[in-house]
Amino acid sequence: PPLSTARRKPPRADTGYHSPENGVNTDSGAERCYPGSVVESAAAQVPPLVAGKYRLHGAGTRDRFGVRHVPAEHTSIQRAVEVALLDASLPVDGPEARRLSAQALVLGRARDLHLQGVMDSGNLPDGRPYVVFEALSGTTVPELLRETGGPLPPARAARLVLQVLEGLRALHRAGVVVRGLTPESVVVTARAGEEHVKLRDLQAAALLADEGELPDVPFSPYVAPEIRRGGQGLDPGVDVYSAGALLGHLLTGAPA
Repeated sequence: PPLSTARRKPPRADTGYHSPENGVNTDSGAERCYPGSVVESAAAQVPPLVAGKYRLHGAGTRDRFGVRHVPAEHTSIQRAVEVALLDASLPVDGPEARRLSAQALVLGRARDLHLQGVMDSGNLPDGRPYVVFEALSGTTVPELLRETGGPLPPARAARLVLQVLEGLRALHRAGVVVRGLTPESVVVTARAGEEHVKLRDLQAAALLADEGELPDVPFSPYVAPEIRRGGQGLDPGVDVYSAGALLGHLLTGAPA
């Protein structure tokens, strides 16, 4: 049963989450892109059209994995999408490229209302991989806590984390483990007038049955201890640990 029957005000319909014009910075270490800034020169690295059908808008933002997230439009159906492509400064055969390509493979195995959908993937003429995701409008957990000015009420925090667990369950059933869930990976959107969680940017995800080289997991306090001790983390329990750390973040307003 729901923890509360009270209807709450949904998050803002559009925060410019993927908009390069307003300098949004959603990930630790990500670049900001302001008109006229040095980072705006990154637009030269971004082709105006990908695969002949995805028209990119601006340079987007580069995340800590070396991937540039750019708002775009599927020109045939006039649908907003997000294109993630390897930054031009990185080698096409390096670990960052392999991580992005692997993300398309593993996340393409799962479909759920709480996962940012993978729509397409491929390689640019210069060899750089790209992945096309559904576009999201909403706020990440750190942004939400800044907006509220502190911790969330327990019932609201629990509702959000239960949705995180639903997304994780869908991934686990598809044989995928996230391994590196962070607050920046959790986007709170609106659906039917209620808060709706989507998981995104899961670049450390791997197949549970994978026996090959796995993407590195950047350190964060949300990463399970066994991974920090050098383990591969091919166990759904590591994601449950991250969800618990996220719940603590929401309840206290401070990182784990």
